[in-house]
Amino acid sequence: MFSSLTSSALRPTSTPFAAAAALSSSAGAHNPNKDFEVVQPPDDTVQALKFSPPALAQNFLVSGSWDNVLRVWEVKQDGSTEPKAEQRIQGPVMQVDWSDVKHSLFCNIQDGTKIFVASADRQVRVWDVSSNQVATIGQHDQTVSTCNWVHSPTYSCLITGSWDKTVKFWDMRTPNTPAGVVSMPERVYFVDVLYPMGVACLANREIKIYKLDGQPVEVKSMESPLKYQTRCVSIFKDKTNGAPVGYAVGSLEGRVAIQYVETVDPKANFTFKCHRSPELVNGFQEIYSVNDVAFHPQHGTLATVGSDGRYSFWDKDARTKLKMSEKLQNSITRCCFNKTGDIFAYAVGYDWSKGHEFHNPQTKNYIFLHACFEDLKPRLGVNDEEQLFLNVQKNNRDLDIRRTVKMSHSALRSNSSILFTESRASLTRQIDPPFVKSSGNSNHLLVCFYANSTSGSVLSLRGAEVETARSTTTIPTPFTSLITMGAKNGRLSNSDIKDLEKSTYFNRKELRKWYKDFIKDCPSGRLKKEEFQAIYKQFFPNGDPTKFSSFVFNVFDENKDGHISFKEFISALSITSRGSIDEKLEWAFSLYDLDNDGYITKNEMVEIVDSIYAMLGKFVDNKDFPMDDSPQLRVEKIFQSMDSNKDNKLSKDEFIAGSKKDAWIVKALTIGNCP
Repeated sequence: MFSSLTSSALRPTSTPFAAAAALSSSAGAHNPNKDFEVVQPPDDTVQALKFSPPALAQNFLVSGSWDNVLRVWEVKQDGSTEPKAEQRIQGPVMQVDWSDVKHSLFCNIQDGTKIFVASADRQVRVWDVSSNQVATIGQHDQTVSTCNWVHSPTYSCLITGSWDKTVKFWDMRTPNTPAGVVSMPERVYFVDVLYPMGVACLANREIKIYKLDGQPVEVKSMESPLKYQTRCVSIFKDKTNGAPVGYAVGSLEGRVAIQYVETVDPKANFTFKCHRSPELVNGFQEIYSVNDVAFHPQHGTLATVGSDGRYSFWDKDARTKLKMSEKLQNSITRCCFNKTGDIFAYAVGYDWSKGHEFHNPQTKNYIFLHACFEDLKPRLGVNDEEQLFLNVQKNNRDLDIRRTVKMSHSALRSNSSILFTESRASLTRQIDPPFVKSSGNSNHLLVCFYANSTSGSVLSLRGAEVETARSTTTIPTPFTSLITMGAKNGRLSNSDIKDLEKSTYFNRKELRKWYKDFIKDCPSGRLKKEEFQAIYKQFFPNGDPTKFSSFVFNVFDENKDGHISFKEFISALSITSRGSIDEKLEWAFSLYDLDNDGYITKNEMVEIVDSIYAMLGKFVDNKDFPMDDSPQLRVEKIFQSMDSNKDNKLSKDEFIAGSKKDAWIVKALTIGNCP
């Protein structure tokens, strides 16, 4: 039923969503905004709504409603939707979240097909949509109000909040037993998580902020700046580095608060009114609840939905409204963006804000899809910059640094002089209009200037400070590079990819994907031993993998410089994941041969086996790793089997031949290569 979730199909390349929206004629009294209508909507009010994660090529949308039903649709680029799966549970759905694909540095554990469910029946569930099976993985003593999947470089877990005044952490390898419990002073109403930040909103209007890069640590607790009950929360990122820095909360009073966790300027925190009647009704302004809030994944702008049946888009930095929708016939209860930010989904249904007497069971519920990318673009001011690139060339005397500045022509006109200030040399240089040239795109200008320093400098562009690339070494001649500002690594070159295609078992697409993940986890482009060991710890939390992972690191590190480069990483991964049995065993021989003399001694093998036992911890007692076998006894048995010439050391030929006959060695290889 849901096999397309696990396919490797590329994202649909049909008519773009926005273009399809322009051609849509799905309008009527129930759809005044002429948005796309999701087919076969829920029979009751939607309480949970979430798009699939980037791990999946297609767009899938899951909803959970008060009729106890979970539903999934595929959203296509022409605006059409197709029901894919449905499950009924034993209680109203309070919140849902998707698992994401988990890339270890040793294997690609395909995921993204599981949906976690928080329910009013006190149960925590996981729905495997690829098999359409539901399992209970935990429970609370009261309604489970929230669930958030978090994946960090060192661990992955599900975080749930409940009206029983607890937040629980669930390790999927040990279901129904919480890995951790944090007590709260009041019921947990709403939680948002954007690693490494977590924000919990409680029934007493208290807001708690947690740091999650390790054991959860409370870093701040405060009373909500809003006077009435909290209805929603969403974390936002810093525009420069993408790190979570603050959050928005909405309340019953038709107001949203923007709060930074740490700020030197108190004025950065503010509140604004929204979802209120534009005109007075019987001499009063009607105030509606803010039911949900969400930040655009690309622009960082904000969407709010409310009981007034409208959605609004906001630029929090410019403190201005970007768009307000037409009024729908019922409340909007939930909203979300897809991973690329071109689709805004919102659910329409009665939210009980006016009580039972206003509920009409004959009123239909809807989910709509709005083409939103252009609507949510932030307002550009004189000094606004969207993207900067740096092109550096070394000539005989100076550095010719050309900046391509992506700006609107209203922000930077070709007939205006541009003033650059080099603060390091206290040098002010004026660039006249003839040096400002179009790059062939009406929204791009090429700005040129010269500097006689290889160390970089801080520049001022019409008052907006920008930092150039910095180098502590001499730039070689000739040297040309195109670098995204703020990034530490570019893409793989075509020649690099061709070389790796020849030397590994990965194709071009796979190499690019692995490189992207490698750079995401290792921005420096080189993996340190401590980072390598932390990855192993993620998969073996009940033991100590430090020693074994150190041995594996030494094999990956071919040039012995104390770091693993991407080439070293992908070369080893190619062998351990896709190589022949002989290739894998040759690689394993180099792991056991600690002094690299071409032989494995008993002491060397004891070191490896002992480290495997330590890594497995309490799980060492099974048929493959019996506790009555000490590392020394296990090694004696191996040598009795493999050491054909009885010289108390194993050659490569002896090791490979013997390993093919010993299932334990194969099991050990599996543990070492793919935790």
